[in-house]
Amino acid sequence: MKIELTKSAREAIDESIDKNSKFLLINLVKYDCHGAVLSMTVSDDIGSNNLYEIDGYKFIMDKEESEMFKEINIDYKSQGLNEGFAISYKDSSLGQCFITDEID
Repeated sequence: MKIELTKSAREAIDESIDKNSKFLLINLVKYDCHGAVLSMTVSDDIGSNNLYEIDGYKFIMDKEESEMFKEINIDYKSQGLNEGFAISYKDSSLGQCFITDEID
């Protein structure tokens, strides 16, 4: 899996945590046929997760969940009073709905 960070995401992470001693845990919150919702929290421990190091930033994600995504993009956005990380993905095995008809 590939993880990409925007400049604004890098700046927000640098202001928030010590990237040398903390891990950023990417979680799959939910998914359905419309896609997935991902979140990101800080963790002190790798646990049994996969580790991805990108330019000194250490991301971890559940092994099974990480296999569902080919690329995750992390941005930091500010709009009015709202600001936060926006996590999107490309080329996922999620978000596919199938309708089948029974044949007699």
